[in-house]
Amino acid sequence: MLQYEDVYRDRLAQIPIKAQSSGQVIGAESITRTLTSKPPRTRGLSVRARAEPHIDIHIRFYFDSARLRGGTDEQLDEIARALKHEALKDRHIVIEGHTDSTGTATYNRKLSIKRSATVRLELMGRGIEGHRLSALGFGETRPLADNATEEGQARNRRVTFVNMGKR
Repeated sequence: MLQYEDVYRDRLAQIPIKAQSSGQVIGAESITRTLTSKPPRTRGLSVRARAEPHIDIHIRFYFDSARLRGGTDEQLDEIARALKHEALKDRHIVIEGHTDSTGTATYNRKLSIKRSATVRLELMGRGIEGHRLSALGFGETRPLADNATEEGQARNRRVTFVNMGKR
């Protein structure tokens, strides 16, 4: 059974993440559609599969900081627009911060918490009610790719938005 999970994990790692490092902006329609659709079943294979709708988005921060880099406003506007959509307006959204493995695990967890809190505040500034948003940080504990390469590290530096349903 473990060999099948290894194969599945390898296949997942090969799936490209939109906007990971290309600077592309994911539109509100796409975010809304993803956050309102149940993730596909994995045929019984359990590789950190989630039951809740979620989307990974690359939000740019300055190195070693929770300060947003220029060019993130458009992506944050699209996220806020999606969260105001009729299908999501009464949903509780968890904002998860993730890092690569550069630095200590403790430091990365604290940094990921600060980054997700920054995103939460930015969304609140765009009209999303604070009681609908929770910010969590997982540091380097939930990688999508191998941290041994720059490409893998870039995939692991992300913010995940999870639709937890009605509050």
